[in-house]
Amino acid sequence: MSTGRMTHWLQWQVHDGTEDGGGGLSESGWVDLRAGWGEVRPTSAMQQLVAGVLQVETSHRIRVHYDQTLLAERRSLRIRDLDGPLYAVRSVRDSDGRRRELEIDAVQVSEDV
Repeated sequence: MSTGRMTHWLQWQVHDGTEDGGGGLSESGWVDLRAGWGEVRPTSAMQQLVAGVLQVETSHRIRVHYDQTLLAERRSLRIRDLDGPLYAVRSVRDSDGRRRELEIDAVQVSEDV
C-alpha cells in the first residue's frame, strides 16, 4: 500500500439521529466518528432518469488505512473530504483480507443528504 497517494484528510461521520419522516435521515443527526488520510479516486459517472429529470451520480473509490470499527459499523456512514465534497458510503471492505487497507465505494452527495 502506498501512503503517498493518501492526500485527502477525511472526516468519517455516522448518523446517530432520527429519520426525517420522509424515509430519509435528519441532517442534525450526523456525528464525527474518526478522521484520517485517504485516497479519493473517481471511478465513473452514471446518468439516470428519475421522475423525468436527468441526474448524474458520480461514484468514487476511497482507500484508507485499515480500521475494524469502520467494518463493524452498521449505521449510515458518510465521509467529508475537508478539501471538497461530501460522500455517502455505499460499501466498506477489506479487499485483500490482509487488514492493511479498506476500500470504500461512495457517491458524491449534496450537503443536505
